[in-house]
Amino acid sequence: MTRRPVEAAATSGMIRPPMSPDELDRWLRTPRKLQPVADSLTMLDGFVTAIVAGPVTYEPFGWLCPLLGVTKDAYLNGDTPEFAAIAAVAERHNIISAVLSETQNQFTPLFSRSETGDVDVGPWCRGFYAAIQLNPKFWRKLLPARRQAHLWLIPILAHCTGPDGRPVPGAPPLGPLTQLARLDAHRNIPPAVVAIREFWAPSRYNRAGPDPYSQQPSEPARATPSALTPSLVSPRGRRIARCFARSGYPGAKPSSLSGAHSSLLMSAIVWSGPNE
Repeated sequence: MTRRPVEAAATSGMIRPPMSPDELDRWLRTPRKLQPVADSLTMLDGFVTAIVAGPVTYEPFGWLCPLLGVTKDAYLNGDTPEFAAIAAVAERHNIISAVLSETQNQFTPLFSRSETGDVDVGPWCRGFYAAIQLNPKFWRKLLPARRQAHLWLIPILAHCTGPDGRPVPGAPPLGPLTQLARLDAHRNIPPAVVAIREFWAPSRYNRAGPDPYSQQPSEPARATPSALTPSLVSPRGRRIARCFARSGYPGAKPSSLSGAHSSLLMSAIVWSGPNE
């Protein structure tokens, strides 16, 4: 059997292995001409999570290039740090995809920790929001243009601000609601991501959903405390749900899906190597 060129390149040491998480974090923090959207591993993880759980499947380099601050040509040479970074992101993408498809209760975001050891979800949330901004219109069922966001997004958006320091569109206003949304965010975000992924899955993967005759998810219903089941949020999270329901936040129940979706989006990047 004739060996593919990429395999010959790999055996000759021309293709770098994926960066380790620590290496990728250091690489992201290193100043470069093209600055990446993600300035840390934690922010990168939030961004990739939104790509996996979101409403559409993007062309890989459409989000990889801004995320890492690289060009498409970075993938043509396997013996570069840029290629090793791309490979590392591809691995993380496929890990998140597999977990959210097959073992949802094991989904664990890579949150950072403060100097005091407390969990800091801020960078992760900013990465997630940055991925939404690739094309906000795709997220409008959960993040309407002129209304407050769905409850699943609230603990994420509550940690995001615009260039002017004001809350991003869809986030709760500064004050008690924002503080309430930030409480236990590190516990409420993982089940919220699972719910977001299941909400979009029927249209994204063309599976049976609330409306089998439509390729779009059904419109979210208005929020009630029952919109978030005890399996999705902590006791304090249910209290937050009630507060935001009274504030008029829209709500929706996730689709009931079974089985696993194949992680096809990044398979070419993981396995094929640079074209020769």
